[in-house]
Amino acid sequence: MTTTKTYDGRLVYPADAPLPAWAHGWTQCDNRQRGAYSTWLHEADRERSRADYVRIEQEAKKLRTRAQCEAALRELGILPGGKCRDMRTTYQVVKYADLWPLRQVA
Repeated sequence: MTTTKTYDGRLVYPADAPLPAWAHGWTQCDNRQRGAYSTWLHEADRERSRADYVRIEQEAKKLRTRAQCEAALRELGILPGGKCRDMRTTYQVVKYADLWPLRQVA
């Protein structure tokens, strides 16, 4: 299995890759490695994806102190920094992206 990366470092699995055990579903991706890429969800995955997004958003709202924000980012393997509000946003983006990895489709 040969993976690629987007210009911003996100891993893109090939179209025939099996869904990783930790993932909830695929985010479809058209990565042509020209400094931009398109992503979308298959219609059948939209409700499950929305539920994950709402759940993660609620988790992020519980991060109210700098120490909580920093600890949550460290758990995701990210070096924390900046304002707590920004760290909460980073938490949401990374946590969601981890659950819905990119899969290359044409």
